[in-house]
Amino acid sequence: MSIRAKKLLCLLGLIATSCIAYAQTTPFAFSHFTLDNNLYAHVLMRDSKGYLWIGSDGLFRYDGVNLKHFIHDPKNNNSLVSDIVKSIIEDKKGRIWIGAIKGISCYDPATDSFTNYEYISDNPKNRNALFDNVLFTDAGDTLWCGNQSGISRFDDQKKQFILYDVAKHQLPGHKKGIFITGIIDDKKNKGWLWLSSYDGLVHFNKKTGFSRYYYPDGPPITMNNLFQDSHDRLWLATWGSGLGYFNEYSGQFSFSLFEQDYHFGTDNIVFNIQEDVKGKDSSLFFVSTNKGLCLPDLHDPANIHFKYFYSHVPDDPKSIGSIPSQTLIDKQGITWVATDKDVSYILPSTQVFKQVNSTHSQSALINSITEEKLDGGHYQYWLSCWYTDGPVLCDENFLPKQKVQLHRGYGKNANSRQINQIVIDPETRDVWIATMDGLYKWNRAKNTIKTYYPDKSNPLSLPSEHVMCLLLDHQKRLWLGTYHSGFVSMNILNDSFIKIPSQIQNTAKDRRVFCMYEDSKQRTWLGCAGALFMMNGKTGKWQVYEHQKNNNKSKAAGDVNGIAEDKNGNIWIGNDEGLNRYNEKTKDFDLFTTADGLSNDHIYNIVCDKAGILWAGTTNGLNSIDPATNIIKSFYEKDGLSLNDQSNAIMIKSDNEIATAGAKGTVTLFDPAKLYRNSTPPPVYITSLKLFNKQDKRQSYFPSPKEINLSYDENYFSIDFIALNLMNPGDNKYAYELTGLDKNWIQSGSEHSVTYSNLSAGTYTFKVKAANNDGIWNNQGASLIITISPPFWKTWWFITICVVAIAVIGYGLYNYRLEQLLQVERLRTKISTDLHDDIGSTLSSISILSELVLHKKDKDQADEMLNEIKDNAISLMEKMDDIVWSINPKNDSLEDLLSRITRFASQLFEAKNIEHNITIQPDIKDLKLSMESRQHLYLMIKESINNIVKHANCTKASIAATYKDHLLNVVIDDNGKGFKTDKNRSGNGLINLKERAVKMGANVQIESVPRKGTMVAISIKIK
Repeated sequence: MSIRAKKLLCLLGLIATSCIAYAQTTPFAFSHFTLDNNLYAHVLMRDSKGYLWIGSDGLFRYDGVNLKHFIHDPKNNNSLVSDIVKSIIEDKKGRIWIGAIKGISCYDPATDSFTNYEYISDNPKNRNALFDNVLFTDAGDTLWCGNQSGISRFDDQKKQFILYDVAKHQLPGHKKGIFITGIIDDKKNKGWLWLSSYDGLVHFNKKTGFSRYYYPDGPPITMNNLFQDSHDRLWLATWGSGLGYFNEYSGQFSFSLFEQDYHFGTDNIVFNIQEDVKGKDSSLFFVSTNKGLCLPDLHDPANIHFKYFYSHVPDDPKSIGSIPSQTLIDKQGITWVATDKDVSYILPSTQVFKQVNSTHSQSALINSITEEKLDGGHYQYWLSCWYTDGPVLCDENFLPKQKVQLHRGYGKNANSRQINQIVIDPETRDVWIATMDGLYKWNRAKNTIKTYYPDKSNPLSLPSEHVMCLLLDHQKRLWLGTYHSGFVSMNILNDSFIKIPSQIQNTAKDRRVFCMYEDSKQRTWLGCAGALFMMNGKTGKWQVYEHQKNNNKSKAAGDVNGIAEDKNGNIWIGNDEGLNRYNEKTKDFDLFTTADGLSNDHIYNIVCDKAGILWAGTTNGLNSIDPATNIIKSFYEKDGLSLNDQSNAIMIKSDNEIATAGAKGTVTLFDPAKLYRNSTPPPVYITSLKLFNKQDKRQSYFPSPKEINLSYDENYFSIDFIALNLMNPGDNKYAYELTGLDKNWIQSGSEHSVTYSNLSAGTYTFKVKAANNDGIWNNQGASLIITISPPFWKTWWFITICVVAIAVIGYGLYNYRLEQLLQVERLRTKISTDLHDDIGSTLSSISILSELVLHKKDKDQADEMLNEIKDNAISLMEKMDDIVWSINPKNDSLEDLLSRITRFASQLFEAKNIEHNITIQPDIKDLKLSMESRQHLYLMIKESINNIVKHANCTKASIAATYKDHLLNVVIDDNGKGFKTDKNRSGNGLINLKERAVKMGANVQIESVPRKGTMVAISIKIK
């Protein structure tokens, strides 16, 4: 490319840029957020809960902080039907309907899943013909869908879309079939819909399906969309024919083309039309075109003016993001614009702020603004600037007036062009100019300049050539603050400097002066580096306020940069650590910082408007402070300010409009009374619960659940919540409380998540509330009942079982111990009884016989008595042996018992020459009996054997022991003389047998036949 061609191209670019700049004169500043991978935004919808839904390559849900992306998953039938979304609507049940390029999906918040639908039609060609679907819900909440097959209605009972045959009503000469591109209610005829199409405009009867067609004259015009405004006028978005208007009464169309002079109408392609209704005579229309966003004047359809236009400017972050496809104006007044590169939006507050390039210089730094009243009640404004050729004079709209021509005596070097402040004498109209090269007095009447410089030979002169600020008080004293030499004052009536007390002068020496202010009580306040000076204009007394380290009610540390008085007479000062309010009664200060809501602790200029609201500039935003409520609100570039840095100039105009200025030579004007106040409490939702940093997928958190149950090992979790206020959502504030754990509400600022760990089992209620960007709280908020189940060993039923088990075991141990003690007691009693009855009686017999033997002289009688003594002693030994054997725990098995019986029986039977047989079943050996049962059984068998030996006169005897079905059977029989069992017998042997059987819980059976023998059968149950 040649150099000449390059120059021509650059010239054309400059012309185009200037045209765009000329068109963009409305006070709109765009903010932006981008989608994942910088995807385009095609369609927008704000639902009843407050979420913003965005149709793109997939579906996005935006809550002001997070973007959730829904996409089509071929492996999941409950995913989005296809990825290219064309329309989004919400029905009265809260379901979100998505018209995609290949189908229709319904999103159910309760299940967090999609249901996909198809057409039902008698025409095979129309089956599954879901393409470029446009959805609409009418005033009766009936869902309609338009696409290349026409229009269909959703039957909620049958869960089907029913297609209407509207092609049969088309006029001759037009292509059969209709491609619907837009659907709206006819506001004047409730039973009808208006449909835009690729071939014309259709009036559709919802009950009958009758369609009335309207066609523009000439070639067919493609209609992309349609809109009925607040005046019930019908507007059409066309492809190539600009903005269309349809007159229902005449049935005629008219089309307006965009003027090429504004560099945005060459293609005349319109995508969407939207109205911001502020009243029928003042509403704004937003027309999305393929060149940008247009705001036409549509009050007269016959004479449309395309007044304002916004297109993307690469170097301007406040311009629209790209080509707009749709505009949405929500209930909060936010204007959302879907573009090819992002979602751009206009906040209501940005329409209040107006930027004016007052210096025609991008490098100008405006330090202060001075208002001057002119004749006729008009005003003009002086801008004290650096990097300009002298002062800048502006009209009431802050547009530059004629260049200020100062006398040639003004300034001896470039520093005189670095102007810090200008003061106007209202009587003489003299202009006092503070510069980095001295003080200048411009007498405009004579057009003369007088210069004031430091004079080392004169102590009453300007202390430094660097004059930073000026103040003309009610006594015609001009106060001057310098860069590093304190302050002085001069009487402008006689042009002489006034002496300041030496103590004050020494304290102020070498200090930089940042600001000066005279209050309603004629007190002069001087803000300096590290100190605040005050002189009472009535008494002449001075007061110095400095920071005291151990007194938090003293002036905060740092330099005093701004001073103002509120309508109640309180003095406010801004310094490096925040905003100080001086208490006149207590003579101390209250400090406000970022913890109280300030955007930055480094406060610069302060002013108070007519409503009593203070305005404080910082390097990061402009703050408004209501002294009556202490409510602080911050404003930034996103709200419409030219810059976040508001540390230079700020003033209140006579009409109460506020002007702020700083770098880039731009002044921002706004009326504080017109600032949008977001008075709607934001809806609050709990959006997710994460267990050990993993999303809980057991239920949907859209909308918020009411209750959730967790196990004891799920007691580490985090809860996410959100306030659906999209008006500067970064300024939303939150507070939460977990009842059962937290004693009070916990303020979390803008943090919208909280984590809990190691919670004990129990039921908790998590509560969260939120405030919007203007501090309006939704105190009802949202809540979630959280039940943490205890481990099974801490449950009531387990504890009950354990208590019962311990009680049973304890009771068993007690009974066992008691039984043991009773057994010991019974043993002691038995031994005592046995010793007394058997052993005692035998010993008594031996004692008596022994006594008789001693007195008997007859040898034969003595020998007989000695033999009886011997027999008693042997019996005594046997009884003692039986007692000792029975109480020995080593002999508790039946094997020991039966072995002893075998030995005893064999000795007696052999001594009497009785043939005997003893049979014992082998598996009896391991059976065990208690001590008492063992002794009773032993004595019963022994008694039976003794009876055989002493009384039976038998030749044969047998003993058999068997065990079956838990019964031990012992049978003892003989072939002796027997006896008759039908006679009452009083022998001790039989009585003892029966008594012992009862004591041990056994059964005993005695059978005897004379001359044939006797049988004793003993049966005892052993478990």
